Amino acid sequence: MKNMHAVIDTGETYAAYYDYHELVERLEAFFGKIREKIFIPKIAIDIMVKKVYSSWQQYIGFISGKGNECQTLAKRSLNTAILTAAITTGLSLFEHQRLQIVEGALFHDIGMLHIPDTILDKPESLSEAEQQYITVHPLYGYKILEEALWPDAKKLGPIILQHHERWDGTGYPQGLAGLDIDLGARVVSVADAYAAMVSQKVYRDAMSGYQAMYTLLSNDVSCFDPAILRVFVRSMGICPVGSIVQLNNGAVAQVVEPDENAFLRPRIRILIDQWGNRCTDENSETIKLSMEKTLSIVKTFTPGELAEIT
Repeated sequence: MKNMHAVIDTGETYAAYYDYHELVERLEAFFGKIREKIFIPKIAIDIMVKKVYSSWQQYIGFISGKGNECQTLAKRSLNTAILTAAITTGLSLFEHQRLQIVEGALFHDIGMLHIPDTILDKPESLSEAEQQYITVHPLYGYKILEEALWPDAKKLGPIILQHHERWDGTGYPQGLAGLDIDLGARVVSVADAYAAMVSQKVYRDAMSGYQAMYTLLSNDVSCFDPAILRVFVRSMGICPVGSIVQLNNGAVAQVVEPDENAFLRPRIRILIDQWGNRCTDENSETIKLSMEKTLSIVKTFTPGELAEIT
């Protein structure tokens, strides 16, 4: 595991990290079958969906940060599904509805399988014609579902088709707005946007979790269902789980649990203490910032900055 996050060394986290990458490989295999139009047993998909839904809290810290720079379609899709599971947990839905939305998140971008790599990996701005390729990928994805490569695939149609529609009507491909957009698509659109912002791109660096959350709640607030955004913030916190932060005493820590009553004061685990000593699993201290009024977060690290300090 040469890409293991440098500041995470617990046995439990190592096992979760292994599972996370096994899920990426499994999803990559599914995408390979979709490309070749090979039938996929529904039970294989159901097992993966239930794993993501039941274990999202174990995987949430791997979505951004050092060691996660390589963002394949499978990894981006899995990250979106993990975030989707976090959101659906806070919604008043039946479990089968939550599972279906998570399944939709796993496959929301299958239309990208029709987009040439020369466009997806282009470091410069896309031409108008190339941008048109991107904007039709929901239609490509919807067409793939019509080929019924696994049972009940067509139920995911609204999520695949509408996940780039926007609350204010500025999205594509149909220009839907507000509650005319499918609920699952509204959930996945928030998860997809956040996952994209914390991912490394060929044309820009990854944002920190705090920067991405700030962007969602400011510049992009009109694009997303405000009720879904509120649930997302409650689930993740302003400094999402996995974020690496610096405290006012100079210590460096990792966010391990949000506090929905104090979004800027989550529970953290000390990685480097105020004297510059690296903490091991045995001597690392966990602190609930809402109970430690003298300590506060003064900085969040981007993946690039984290690479420098680790």
